[in-house]
Amino acid sequence: MLSIVYPGAGYKRNVHCLFSYELARQLALHLYATPTFRLYFDDADVKRLLLAALLHDINHFPFLHIMQELGPELSQVRILDALCDGTLTSEGGDPGTPSIYEVLSQVEIDPSRFRRYVFPRAGEALSEPDQAIVSMLHSGVDLDKLSYLYLDAYFTGVRYGSGIDYGNILQAASVEALGNSRLHLAFADRAVQALENVVMTRFWNFRSVYWHHTNRAVMAMVMHVARTLYEDEEGGIVSYVHDTIWLDDLEAMRYLDRKYLDVYGKISPLHELEIDRRRLYKRLYTTHPERELGSDDALLDGMKHLSGEKRRQFREHVASGLSDLLSGSGSAVEVDSDDVLYDVPGRKLDSGGRVYVRGGDGQVVPLASLSAPVREVDKNYEALAKRARIFVSPEIARYFPGNRRLELREQIARILHTALRAVEPESDVA
Repeated sequence: MLSIVYPGAGYKRNVHCLFSYELARQLALHLYATPTFRLYFDDADVKRLLLAALLHDINHFPFLHIMQELGPELSQVRILDALCDGTLTSEGGDPGTPSIYEVLSQVEIDPSRFRRYVFPRAGEALSEPDQAIVSMLHSGVDLDKLSYLYLDAYFTGVRYGSGIDYGNILQAASVEALGNSRLHLAFADRAVQALENVVMTRFWNFRSVYWHHTNRAVMAMVMHVARTLYEDEEGGIVSYVHDTIWLDDLEAMRYLDRKYLDVYGKISPLHELEIDRRRLYKRLYTTHPERELGSDDALLDGMKHLSGEKRRQFREHVASGLSDLLSGSGSAVEVDSDDVLYDVPGRKLDSGGRVYVRGGDGQVVPLASLSAPVREVDKNYEALAKRARIFVSPEIARYFPGNRRLELREQIARILHTALRAVEPESDVA
């Protein structure tokens, strides 16, 4: 839903997948002239690389990244299988239309092999070509990132990714054996600056685009509705995937809104959001652990571990505290728990994997050993992930304009700490 902030951001994922495929084709053409690649890869391996690049995001149902923050009940492999064996997409019911798994079997990619391409695990046994393919899709500078960083710059107008030096990066690529003898994508040291640009562009995009406060507000609104609908429902979020498999994000948001109305008899926070930006929830409080001498850190940690009924109770206590605060300042306003949402990032953020560089002496070393900015970037991701936020509905937000919100920051913080202690008496919150 970033198009709410950046009007061009709603481009389709198949554009990203096709560009990933094109980058894989260019990379393979270059690598074919390098000795290690020629030693380990045959024509079938190259086809597997191209297919893996084309299909690496096939599990992306509507709002996947938001649903990933809901908790461990989301089984990626099960959803991937349902998409590729024809269970959800109906190919399996038509003898003349093969499922994706049946198509992949033509180049000896069985389901377990494809799962390893999409969801690799550290240390798992892979053939040498598959080790290299996984690194081309899952590392600090990989085909996936090279694709979306450029496209996101193009479609959002936030130009960090527009300066990526693709020619230098692809021409500097090779396949190298690391110290543990595993094959991995690597780059000649002449491309160090271009690689740094990719690593830093991804961080800048998370800070300015993907986790823009307005986007996190939309994420909080979607997560609230999804949790309310699916947390106690048998089948959980998997049933949501079944219901929305052919929908885009906008249609999926309307689906969640309709289901919320059917189940609870009232409109959801998502109602008509796509046509009326004024319905967006607004920031009331953002944690800054590094500024608050540990107080916000404890608050963030306590909020992160709330679940189920305690989440609802926390929001009720916050709503009650805000009602008292407004009443004390002369505004007789009743704040409801539905007026309060909180957003605690549930994804672990880091640079996305190591990048390896081959020096003039033939030694292959991590890019971080050559670049101070790259060494520091994971710390910055960690700080970014601590930006938990409290949002309130537009009706309540008008009582907290920018300057007033800052003036009342300490009082709002006390309300949050009191609410957390009420539902978690043993918490470490100050």
